Amino acid sequence: MNLFIKTLAATLIIFSGLVGMADNGRELLANAFTKSAKLSFSAELANPFKESAPDVAYLPYSPYWKYYRQYNNGSVFMRIELYRNLSKTPWEVYIKNDSGTYGDSPEYKISMEVIDTPALWMPELLYARIAPEELDNSEFKVTETAYNNIPCYQIDVTFNYTPEIMEKLSRENAAWYKNHQAEYLEKRTFARQFIIDKATGLILSRKHFTRDGQERFNVALKNVKYDENLSKKLFVTPEKIQNCVLKQREFADAVYQAYVKSLEIKPSLVNFNTVTKVIIYLIAGLLLCLAMVFVIKTKQKRQ
Repeated sequence: MNLFIKTLAATLIIFSGLVGMADNGRELLANAFTKSAKLSFSAELANPFKESAPDVAYLPYSPYWKYYRQYNNGSVFMRIELYRNLSKTPWEVYIKNDSGTYGDSPEYKISMEVIDTPALWMPELLYARIAPEELDNSEFKVTETAYNNIPCYQIDVTFNYTPEIMEKLSRENAAWYKNHQAEYLEKRTFARQFIIDKATGLILSRKHFTRDGQERFNVALKNVKYDENLSKKLFVTPEKIQNCVLKQREFADAVYQAYVKSLEIKPSLVNFNTVTKVIIYLIAGLLLCLAMVFVIKTKQKRQ
């Protein structure tokens, strides 16, 4: 009997704890948004864009990214490096500091001011807040998990929508929503999953899903290193800014053209010398053959 009572009590404690975590999901998430936005760190991540993304094309595709973030009294400096395959030198580098946003290619010596840089801002979307109207009509499920051996909270947020709420969230008038409702619902996020570092509150992973469960957003950090004193050199404006462009695509295309040009075969002094030597050897060989023929014929006449 005592064993039964102890078991029942333990079960009730665990259950009440789980219920408390679920009820606390919104608060945990709000705290994570706040804490994440004030952290300084470096991290690695996979390219969250599809290879065929039209607005942010990386040619060739850059699957591996390194991200640096420095927070200081409300100011945020950022740097993201895009790598091709296992190359040691980044294909593209994007920097945000207090003077603007820039693109830099160390390998091809190209530097520009770039107004719109989706790659640079993509990791920041990890802690982009959710509309209060949506949170008010969502369910939160909190579980404990390990992410890359880091103790974490996993928070699953499911949106319980109604036609009235959806029309309000569209931020459009009733006539527009009536005509575009199907398209809007098809593209909209209805569920989210967050992985939050228990110790620091940093959101390490965020996924969005459509109404039918299709993944439409996935950003995940790994090998995170917290550092309040990242080198200032990481965020310095590149030297010799050559141009100012609106889109990241324009800078990426300029880098790609430089890459293509570097592959062109150009004649060089070494190649010219090599060809000259081959011609001389051929002429010398031909003259030697003619000399041998002359000697042989001379001997035949004497006999």
